[in-house]
Amino acid sequence: MICDNCGKEVSGPYCPNCGHPTGLYSNMKMEYDPDNVEHFISANETNTFKSTDEVKKTVVRRGDKFRQAEEEKKEQKLQSVQSEENSKEDKKAKDSKKKSKKEQEVIQPEDSDRWIIAPVDFFEEEKKSRFTSGAFGLFFIRLLVTLVSTITLGLAYPSMVCFYYKWVAANTEINGRKTYFDGNGLQLFGKYVLWVFLTVITLGIYSFWLVVKMKQWIVSHTHYVDEAGEDKKSEFTGGAFGLFFARLGAVLLTIVTLTIGFAWAKCRLERWKANHTVIDGYKQQFTGKGGSLFGKYVLWTLLTIITLGIYSFWYQANWKKWITANTQGINKESINLTI
Repeated sequence: MICDNCGKEVSGPYCPNCGHPTGLYSNMKMEYDPDNVEHFISANETNTFKSTDEVKKTVVRRGDKFRQAEEEKKEQKLQSVQSEENSKEDKKAKDSKKKSKKEQEVIQPEDSDRWIIAPVDFFEEEKKSRFTSGAFGLFFIRLLVTLVSTITLGLAYPSMVCFYYKWVAANTEINGRKTYFDGNGLQLFGKYVLWVFLTVITLGIYSFWLVVKMKQWIVSHTHYVDEAGEDKKSEFTGGAFGLFFARLGAVLLTIVTLTIGFAWAKCRLERWKANHTVIDGYKQQFTGKGGSLFGKYVLWTLLTIITLGIYSFWYQANWKKWITANTQGINKESINLTI
């Protein structure tokens, strides 16, 4: 190896002639003049260095420290990079654990040995049942049905019934699902004539069955809009005597309680009807309570009296809205799926 300072051949980390560092130590900053070590020592007699050998040893020690410092810096940098990567991995692991824990909380039922699997897209809280028409709409539809049926001596009654229930279905939503009625007057006319004839020849006895037959026909033609085209059956399963005694019980409860029990009697009757009604495979359920209805019933009656009967328009509409709001639909197939 040739010394960069004096040009002589050297074999160590420093030049034995001039003391200039060589190789890895050639870039070191020195506190002495690398061009003239002897001059540096003589000019600094007070220096702790007593000989050229001591200066040379100092150069070597400082070179070792320089190299060690560089290695320490590289090692610190590597450790910082590894620590950053480890922290990122720890954060990802924590996030994945939290996510999996949340998914388990959603999927697994807590503190429940028995639960019912409800239809996902049907039993949502925000999807409520409602009747969307106003007071005057309901009044004029009923008035039109009555007038036309009376003028035609009952011949147009089947068509008016279909007209009325088409309008009702178009303004009804069960759990947020719109309904529709697909019956028509021609379909009902022949059946209606037969039922009336049987009522006449039995001196009114068949009227019990006439009411049920009419109810069964109306329900069989009532469907959900989103079930259109599906091969699902709508039906009313109540019988003539069942409906008769349900109505009789409501009347007796109202009379015995001097109309105070009217609200409870009405809820009981509506609950019986709902339990025997299935629309496109969804069994109807009435959840209204007599105590809740009683307060509304008193208020509506007082407003009707105070307004000299004018509020009766809203009375009928509010009544219809309350009945519909407390009617739900339950999938018959999901009722028995219990664990």
